[in-house]
Amino acid sequence: MNWSSLNTESDILTHNNEIINWFKENKKWNWLLDAQVEDAVIEIKNNTLIWKSGTWYSGDFLYGIWETGTFWGRWINGLWINGKFNGEWLTGIKITKKK
Repeated sequence: MNWSSLNTESDILTHNNEIINWFKENKKWNWLLDAQVEDAVIEIKNNTLIWKSGTWYSGDFLYGIWETGTFWGRWINGLWINGKFNGEWLTGIKITKKK
């Protein structure tokens, strides 16, 4: 598990262990501890997870906004904007960006 940065409304964390500890302390987000990720850059704004970039190898993505990156896990729900999707889609909304 390799988290690159987490930007919240009150913190900017850039060390993997700090980010993991933040997830543990903030129970709403502890589902992210089960994910296998690499170079993950995320933001939590207005109580919503925003995936900025990185790779999600495995685990359940419960809900959030995916801006870009590569996804291999199980998509439970959320808003998919851009990126490479190789996972299992359960429900959510896919938006196709026009170039």
